[in-house]
Amino acid sequence: MSLTLEMAGLLAPVLSLLTGARSRRYVEMEGAGLKRHCERQSG
Repeated sequence: MSLTLEMAGLLAPVLSLLTGARSRRYVEMEGAGLKRHCERQSG
């Protein structure tokens, strides 16, 4: 499974520069939480 975040549109490059690191951190946190949830359900 992979989580991705796509930004599109005229301001996407600017927003990516301003919020890119934070967005990546949030996606990583979401992935870690999903992994924990799935591991609890299966084990």
